[in-house]
Amino acid sequence: MRRKWIAIFISFVMVASTLVACGVATRVAEPINDVKLFKGEDEILTVEELDKAYIDGLNGFAYDIFDQLTGDDNVFISPYSISLALSMLYNGADEETRVEMAQVLGYDRLRNYTSEYNKEANDYMNANARYLIDGLGKADSKVTLNVANSIWLSKDADFSETIDTALLSPVRQYYNADIFQVDFREDQTLDDVNKWVSNHTDGMIDPFLQEFQDKNNLRLFLANAIYFNGKWTYPFQKDQTRKYQFNGINGVQMVDMMFIHEEEYRYFSENGLRGVEIPYGNERMVMNVIIPEDTANTTIGEIYDTLMTEDITGFLSKLDKAAKHELGTLALPKFEMEYGTVNLNNALQELGMVDAFDESSADFGLIGDDLFVGAVSHMAKIQVEEWGTKAAAATGIEVVTTAMPLDPPIDFIVDVPFLFIIRDKDTGAILFIGMMNDIE
Repeated sequence: MRRKWIAIFISFVMVASTLVACGVATRVAEPINDVKLFKGEDEILTVEELDKAYIDGLNGFAYDIFDQLTGDDNVFISPYSISLALSMLYNGADEETRVEMAQVLGYDRLRNYTSEYNKEANDYMNANARYLIDGLGKADSKVTLNVANSIWLSKDADFSETIDTALLSPVRQYYNADIFQVDFREDQTLDDVNKWVSNHTDGMIDPFLQEFQDKNNLRLFLANAIYFNGKWTYPFQKDQTRKYQFNGINGVQMVDMMFIHEEEYRYFSENGLRGVEIPYGNERMVMNVIIPEDTANTTIGEIYDTLMTEDITGFLSKLDKAAKHELGTLALPKFEMEYGTVNLNNALQELGMVDAFDESSADFGLIGDDLFVGAVSHMAKIQVEEWGTKAAAATGIEVVTTAMPLDPPIDFIVDVPFLFIIRDKDTGAILFIGMMNDIE
């Protein structure tokens, strides 16, 4: 079959913030949600509870993709954001491409999973995705977590007849996506995409894109934005922050260290690790900070390299259930980290998602002819301060076509490299994960 050069840029943004900006939303092109552009939508499937296999797959992917990126440098990503966007693309995958994506994302663990495209199986996966999105949005009256999705269609697109049932309807119904019909060759379209991202991230990511990869051949753009706003349950006091020594991988740095004294936190230690839970709001959303017990002779990175997924999962489970202890002192660096990678192609291929990147093997025929993933890129930022945490992440996917209790007091001084995870305790979902080795 003759191949036409078309680019589908599927990108999404995840933002977590504990500070509401005062920016005014800017106007974006009107969605065409009510236009009779698509076939009739079926009644959506709902689930009464979140399938544990869905969370296991989500968190398994989180650790897997994080493992591919860890080293001596600082790392910070939003695996939930990456997984969410890939799950939308997964709706249009078939044959071996579907099998590989399911194995990487953990969807092969779900009931009704089939190696070939199956609407019932897809609906069940999507229903769990929707259940988690809705649940996180209502998790804590003191924490805001909003999710927004959109699909941008080229006005002159020539897609497969199955794109509606395989991709558009599921993303519209289960992910509540706005549908836009645009001309990607017009500069206004790039402006509208950036405004949409900015509006749904409270201006934290603006602009998101400097340019499209190939606006003349761009046919489909999917976007996801997530906004998190929460403050520490027990804020650090600014007058307690002072310069303190941080023993990083590349030497000693003097950093702004935040202190809080004689406050109760969940604390747990086992097998050479010490962990503390620092909660937000009503304590459902938390940051777990983990350091070595023997900070003089080992680093968190060295220990993490020896751990299996079940080891860290088990440690966090025990930390979740640990009794609260009054810490004599909790000290955490006040830090900012910006992490970016050119693309995640190699990392995802190492995990087994191979065919999706191969122009001769990829099967996204349910969306359009001869599509394959050209690039997956990810950038993330985080700020940790006395009042809470502010973080943002952006990811783009280009799909291209050629035609135990301890006696108090306990001190927890984070003056060495540390692992940190922002999680929803009720579901166990990992929203962000990072490793700080040096503080600039």
